Formats: sequence, structure tokens, C-alpha cells
Amino acid sequence: MAKKTQFTRRTFLKHSAIGIAGLGLVKFSCTPIQKYDSEVIILGAGLSGLNTALQLERMGIDYHIFEAQDRFGGRINTRYDLPNRPDVGGRGIGNKYERTLAYVKEFELDLVDVTHTFRRPSIYHIGGELINNDSWSKSKQNNLSQKERSILPSRLESYFLNGKMKYKELTDWFSQDFSSEDRTLAELLQESGASVEALKLINLNCNYNDIFSTSAVNALHGVAFRKFNGSSKVYNLAAGSSSLPEAMAKKLSNRISLNTEIVKISAGQNSISIKTKDGKSFKGKALVCTLPFSVLRDLEINAPLSTTHQDAIQNLGYTKITQIHMLPKTPFWEKDGLPVSMWTDGPLERIMNFSIGKDCEHIVAWINGNQVDKIDKLQDQEIKNLCLKEMAKMRPASKDNIEVIHVHSWANQPFSKGAYAEFQAGQVKRFFPAMNNPIGPIFFAGEHTARSNRGIEAALESGERVSKEIEEYLKLNKIARS
Repeated sequence: MAKKTQFTRRTFLKHSAIGIAGLGLVKFSCTPIQKYDSEVIILGAGLSGLNTALQLERMGIDYHIFEAQDRFGGRINTRYDLPNRPDVGGRGIGNKYERTLAYVKEFELDLVDVTHTFRRPSIYHIGGELINNDSWSKSKQNNLSQKERSILPSRLESYFLNGKMKYKELTDWFSQDFSSEDRTLAELLQESGASVEALKLINLNCNYNDIFSTSAVNALHGVAFRKFNGSSKVYNLAAGSSSLPEAMAKKLSNRISLNTEIVKISAGQNSISIKTKDGKSFKGKALVCTLPFSVLRDLEINAPLSTTHQDAIQNLGYTKITQIHMLPKTPFWEKDGLPVSMWTDGPLERIMNFSIGKDCEHIVAWINGNQVDKIDKLQDQEIKNLCLKEMAKMRPASKDNIEVIHVHSWANQPFSKGAYAEFQAGQVKRFFPAMNNPIGPIFFAGEHTARSNRGIEAALESGERVSKEIEEYLKLNKIARS
């Protein structure tokens, strides 16, 4: 069991590696945690937990953050230990991400414009054949219906969703007025005219686990987010996505305990207690749980949970993503004259040029959904061998010219167990209204509870909401502040 790490602002400043040249994985000194009572216990030091703490601190409310990992950020994760320092979670900040950009400005973090990376050319590898955009409509591998044949596989989903999103504002996605859309995405696409072959291609490389089980609301909310909060520019943090949560943590003056896994939550009247894996107990007046439900379901919870709360915690879906990170030894794409990026029907699914600059320095195979189950059963070396074999088969010029440096499975990460929340058909209308409601002194935050935004903005939004709820709760219950 790892030692506990207790932080105040002073000790964070002493031990943080922010701003140090050649930053590796952040290392912290360890001191025993002393038992104490705080007004608010916060579970999780991701963006939602850290933003909750920042808001509470501005309100003068005492808090203590508990984080099971040895770093800040949760699913925001820069791998400082790998070449090119890749972000395995939390890439992409739109120029309309108001909360994120406000913190970027406050903490004087540098941004890099990566808009151009979303416009890079790609090629298809389907049925064992390399197919460029211009030849797709006449390819022997194109089994789409006549009206679909000219639509590129990567654009089929957006084509059939066009005009289907009827929301007037971002919060309409969970409104009862649109509850009829809480059915499978496949059903909605079929209703829009998608053929069986189109559904097959969409399901190969969509951003969900399976279009035959995921709620159409996931896709419609994404369309709404791009419409109402769409950004013309996309940025990455120059120092890595983790530099944002690290800067947020540096700003805090109350306690943050890293390497502290929680195993039990018990609610009393106007009080809450938690128990750590090594048997220590802490008591507070309220608790903010930012843990993904995929993780929370493994904790013992002694609280009057409603049936809906229990169902949501146990069954809310989470998207499975596995990334295989590669370094090119030579520019093999110059030899075969093809784009680096590929969209495939094979086990590697999407091949992405992860580099920001003109030269390709980092390539990632991005695997979603059901295919992840097959990949994640393999050992890392088996995955690396499979990757090299598949790349050589699709792109012979890449043989002996690629090195696999890392395999990252979000489904296998013990404190995330998935990349982000994914409502299954019927879960939005059943789960979401209850997911935001507190249970006595237990409050919920995290991207899965956000009412408007998605991704990074969603996490920050939830922290704002829950901090206001906590302030009101303490006032209404007249619980004396520490």
C-alpha cells in the first residue's frame, strides 16, 4: 500500500514539478495523514473536484480532497514519462470553452493552436484495400446503398444525424420533451434512412461502445454542443493537459491527500464519514463525490439511496477506449505516398497523427467500444505485436519503421474504468434527473452530472454547480462552520 501524501499550499509549492524543465512524472514527499474534521470532504482531484475546492475556498468553506492516485487530474493525464509527452486524456480546448480559458488565463498557461490537426488528410483501409476519398464511391469494398455510396464512411453518422437535433438550448437533451430520443442510436439512424451496411460502418469507428445499445441522446447532445458551443479554434495546453489541474491544485490552500483510496462512505444526520483502504476514518459535514459511477459502484455506501440512484451508480455506461502509442523510426508515409492517418475496419480501427507540428513524430491507434474488449484481454507485448503486424499488413512501408512505446486502456484504469460516461438507451430519462440530486449530505459532481457541457467544460461546470449547492446546504441546515 502506497504511503499517504498530505498537501497544504506550502508543501505543494515545495514539491510540485510545475514549470521545471524536463518534467517527468510528478513525485511528492509523503507524510502520515492526521485525523481531522473538515466541513466538506471531496472525493477525487480531477477537474471537477479541484474546481469545487476552488469555489468553496472563495466562499470561505473548509474542505479536504482525497485522491486515490498519485497525481492530479483524474482522466486529464499527460504522460510526462513518454517521448513527445502525449496527452492520453483531456486533449482539445475550444475557443468557446469559457471556464477552461478563464483558468488558462488566470494561471498564465500557454496554448498551442491545433485546429489544423483536425483537417489532415486520411485514407481508408477496408476489406484489405487502401482507398482514398476520391475512389471510395466506386470502390468494390463500398457496399452502401446507391444514395449512400458517395458518403465517406467517417461522415455517415453526421450525414444521417443532420436535422435530427431539435434542441433549442444545451439543457434540452435531458428534458422530458425530448425523452422519445432516449432510444438506441441505431434506431434513430435507421429512421433517418441508414442502410444495414451504413450502420455497420458507423459502428466500426464511432465514439461509443455500440450504436445498437448506446442512447441516441449521446450523439444528439454532441451535435447540440457543437451548434451552441461550437468552436472555430481548438487548442492544446503547451505544457500538457495535466498542467491545468496541477495549476489548480497549486492555488489551493486546504488539504489534499493523494494516494488515498476510499472504500466506504457513511451518511449520518448533517454529517458524513469516509473510511480509507488502510482503515483510517474522516468526518465532515458534507461530501462531494466526483468519482465516476464506474468506480463509485465498488465502494460500500451506507446512505438512503433511492432505487434510481442505486441503478444509476451500478449501471451507467462508460465508453471503452484503448490507445496504442507509436513512434515512427523513418517517415514511411513518404515512401508509400499516403497520409499518415487511416480509418480502418481492422482491429486498430483509427490511426491518428498525434503530432502538432508539420513533421509526424507520434502516431496513435485509437480503438473504441467492443473491439476494446478483445484488445484488452491481451498482454501489452501481445498488443504491441498485433499492432506492428496490422500496420505492416495495411502499410507495408511501415514494416520495421515503427516502435510501439505505450498501451493505454481507460477501461483497465482502476480509478476511471472508462473514458467518459455513456448513457445506454433509456438511461437518460431514468438516471439523469436523480444523478444530480444530493442524498442527505452527499452531493455529486463530475462530467457525468453536467447539464450543459461536455468534456473538460462539463467537469468544471459541475464543480461550480455543486459548490453552490453545498453553500446553500450548510446555510439551510445551520451547520456551524469550522
